[in-house]
Amino acid sequence: MAFQFSNKAGEASYKFFCEREEDDKLQSGDTLKLENFTIYPSEFSISKGEKLELFVCFTPQREGLIEERVILACDNNTSKIYTLRAIANMAELKVTKVNSNLVGTDEEVKNLYMTEIQPKFPKTSVLSVKNQTFVKVNYHWNIQKDSDEDTAKHTRYQIEPSKGVFEPDVEIDFKVTFESDIAMPFYKNISLVIDDVPIEAIKNPPESIRQQALERKSVQNDEQNNQVRPSLNYFDFSVISQIMFNKVSLTPAVHFFPTPVPIRNEHQHNFSLKNDSEGPVQYKVRLQNKTSKFVNCRVLNDKVIEF
Repeated sequence: MAFQFSNKAGEASYKFFCEREEDDKLQSGDTLKLENFTIYPSEFSISKGEKLELFVCFTPQREGLIEERVILACDNNTSKIYTLRAIANMAELKVTKVNSNLVGTDEEVKNLYMTEIQPKFPKTSVLSVKNQTFVKVNYHWNIQKDSDEDTAKHTRYQIEPSKGVFEPDVEIDFKVTFESDIAMPFYKNISLVIDDVPIEAIKNPPESIRQQALERKSVQNDEQNNQVRPSLNYFDFSVISQIMFNKVSLTPAVHFFPTPVPIRNEHQHNFSLKNDSEGPVQYKVRLQNKTSKFVNCRVLNDKVIEF
C-alpha cells in the first residue's frame, strides 16, 4: 500500500526505526523489514512543499489481527511511534455435498461417480463447495484434455459455473455434466483451481495442496520465485462415467407362420418393440429378403411400438 504525504514546514530528514533495538541491528539499506510489515523508503529527506510516497507491504506470518510498532525520528531530535495494524485471512474451501448428500467433516472427496447414463443423453452431478473463511477467492475449473481424438469426438464434459469468485462464507453448487454417444466407461480428471493465493495462506490444506507445496519448494531457488502467486489445484477429482446400453425387448422374439402357407394370400403377425430404458431410443425396421414393400408401424404409447 502506498501513502503520499507532503512537507508543509521546512526541509527535514527522517528515518524509521524498529521498536526493539535488537531488531534495528538486523536492518540494512533503505528498507525497514519487520516480521509482518516492510516499509520503503525507511530513510529520506523532504523539502518544503515536496511530496513523497511511502510504501508499506503486509506479509503476514499468521492468521488474525497483527500489530507492529515503528518509530519515526526527525533530524530535529523529535520522534513519534506509529502502529501498523492489519488483519490476515486464510483461504479454506470444503466440499459439503455431492448430489445433495452431505459430506463428513473429515471426509475427502476424490471420486465422482456418474452411472446409468443413456447414450446421447446428458447426465449431471452436483458438487457443493463452500468458502469457509471471510476472504474472497478467485477460481476456475480445469478439465483434462483427451489424448485420444476419437474419444474426444464422442464425449462432452461441462462444468457450470466454470469460473468466478467465491464470496466469503458462500456455498456454490457446481453442475458437472457428461454426455457420450458410445457405450463404454470413461475416466476424466477435473480440478478446482484457485488464483492469486499463496500456499502459505491456505488453512487446513488438502493433500493436493500439500503435495504442490513440496514440489514447489524443490524448484524455488531465489527470493523472486518465492513472491510469485501461481494458480493452485485446490481439489482434484476423478470423474468415473459409465454409459449403459439401451434396453429394448421384442415380443415375440421370433414367429414361424404355419405350413403349408397358401400362396398369393397376405399373411400377417404383429410384433411389439418395447423400450425398457429410461431415455428415448431411436429405431429403424429393415427387411431382409423381403417380399413386401411395406412394414406398418403403430405407436401404442411412449414405450411400445407395434409393427
